[in-house]
Amino acid sequence: MKTYDEMANSALRRIHAHEQRRKKQFCIGAARSFLVVLGGFGIWQQGQGQKQETFSAVKEKQTPPAEEAPVYEKGGADQLGWIRYEGKEYVQVAGADVSQLVIGDYIGQASEMPGSYEKDVQTSLGIDGALYQVDGHAEWLLLRLENGGEVLLSASGS
Repeated sequence: MKTYDEMANSALRRIHAHEQRRKKQFCIGAARSFLVVLGGFGIWQQGQGQKQETFSAVKEKQTPPAEEAPVYEKGGADQLGWIRYEGKEYVQVAGADVSQLVIGDYIGQASEMPGSYEKDVQTSLGIDGALYQVDGHAEWLLLRLENGGEVLLSASGS
């Protein structure tokens, strides 16, 4: 039979061991929670940190259109828009940020200009819009589509 001191020491050892297990379980739980939060933050940042190309980088990548524009057919692939205005061909700049541009004079409807927005090609699909000059940039035109979108067009070779 155990003495009073042995029983007290045994109880204290069991209490101490139990406290150590609880501390270890708490640390493991905290570490797992931290990893979950860190992973979630990483996934969130991945979506937030995507770099958008600047207009100058996009402008360098564009290629002028062929002499004749490809005919757009329903169900066909997406294409870059272009317009011929005052003897120059203006090509759509993909991904350009037009929010800071100052809109100039109204030129006319895109469907009235030769190019990929011509009445017989695009208006049957509902793609038309108003064409404007851009103040401070003679080589740019802004197309405000009827569906609310905006497209920047740049003169070929500029």
